[in-house]
Amino acid sequence: MRFFNKPTQVLFSILLMLLTFQESLMAQRLLRYQGPYQLKNYSGEAKFDYKLVKKDTVFNGPFKFQQDQLKLALGETSGHFSVKGSMQANVPEAEWQFAFGNFATEKEIEKIGYTYRLKLNGEEQNAQGKFAKGSPDGEWVQVVKKIEGAVITDTLFYSQFEFDEGVPQRSFEMNNGNGLLAGRFLEDGLAHDDWELYTLKSLEAAEIWSFSNGRLTQIAKPDNPTASKLSIYPNKLNNPEWVKLDSAYLNII
Repeated sequence: MRFFNKPTQVLFSILLMLLTFQESLMAQRLLRYQGPYQLKNYSGEAKFDYKLVKKDTVFNGPFKFQQDQLKLALGETSGHFSVKGSMQANVPEAEWQFAFGNFATEKEIEKIGYTYRLKLNGEEQNAQGKFAKGSPDGEWVQVVKKIEGAVITDTLFYSQFEFDEGVPQRSFEMNNGNGLLAGRFLEDGLAHDDWELYTLKSLEAAEIWSFSNGRLTQIAKPDNPTASKLSIYPNKLNNPEWVKLDSAYLNII
């Protein structure tokens, strides 16, 4: 039994081809979303460009995601976050900015022209840098600021690192207001040379950690004449295992 004659079959084939071609064009066409968005535990307002590839959302282009500003202004939430950057085929690229904070609004409201101004108190953590192929690349700076009456009154933390496709490179600096730690990495990301800790009590280094190709060899306290140098791993180790220099490592030391 035939349901279509030959001309109808040809027309149906053409329509099917056009629909398939249109679906392919839709998959390649850049779309834009702006509205409510949730990413894991964060809910807010987002604006981003994307493509539909096999019914999957592929981020491609500018990306912005932040806390609902109205809820913050009305005191419905104390948490604030803002993420701005660019995506290339679901991979972070180029310049990115991150901000996370906890604020409380003052009761006093100031009218400026046809707008109202609310003053904030709290702390805000900012991080800024570039991505290359989805990994940190170049200089990354992180700052934690104390806010009082909408004015930055203190820098609670500051750090500056250099990366090459996710691997820390060259010199770095970390400062928490009470002390400053400075050191450097090799091209493969291993700690090397002297890492020096400075405090507000003295212009000289309070503590020096000496590394050799990632191996901690010695800890010294130049500002304390009675303290002797402590040798950690002075000799080369057989079959060493590289670990992260984190709180677990420090607890072992």
